[in-house]
Amino acid sequence: MPKDNVVTEYDIEFKEEETKVIVFSQNRIGENADMRMEGKVSHHGIARPKMDAKYRNVSKRRTLMSHKRNREIVLMGESERRAVQRDEIRPMSMTETLKDREKRKKKKEDARRHLDVPSAEYQKHVRLAVFKAFAIQAHYFGDELSKVTATGMQQLRPIISEVCAYNKSGPYQGQYDLKDEYKTVAQRQQKNRELAAYEQEQLELLQKKREENAEREKEAQGSKKQRLS
Repeated sequence: MPKDNVVTEYDIEFKEEETKVIVFSQNRIGENADMRMEGKVSHHGIARPKMDAKYRNVSKRRTLMSHKRNREIVLMGESERRAVQRDEIRPMSMTETLKDREKRKKKKEDARRHLDVPSAEYQKHVRLAVFKAFAIQAHYFGDELSKVTATGMQQLRPIISEVCAYNKSGPYQGQYDLKDEYKTVAQRQQKNRELAAYEQEQLELLQKKREENAEREKEAQGSKKQRLS
């Protein structure tokens, strides 16, 4: 290492040792090595580099070196190029950040995770994740449930078909909820209350629409009589 990169001047300070530090020695020659106490440490020394121009230059060079990127260009043969995944060598787009790229890679890894787990065990894991999700919230869109359970839709569909019901109409149209046989008593009661409230709301809207239509017909008939007279 060049001498310019080494600090040679220090300020030495000795202080009394506050904690009890004991020095031991051991003879490592032979099978039965003896250990004995040599004494106690009464002072400890602190060496601090002097804050002069030389020390500041050394610190500056070290900082610049730590931020310097060491890049190396390696020519890849045909076999190596084929072995590298396409998205690994593809440059990031102008709008894709490193965080977005890591998130995309994690999503692909999660989608492939089931390949390393036996089918029955993996389905049990996904089923448990689905039940935990519905314990927090009663209804999910498919992509929401996939995100909450960290499971790809391809692996999630068999579990959804088994334990979930798809709402084709009603207040939660397009969303999934648990089938009644998998719901708790409280969840079934909550669903009945929501359906009853939705039906009442639809009846009120229908009644309001009928009244509006009747009012318009009445106004139209009144206008017709005025023209005839």
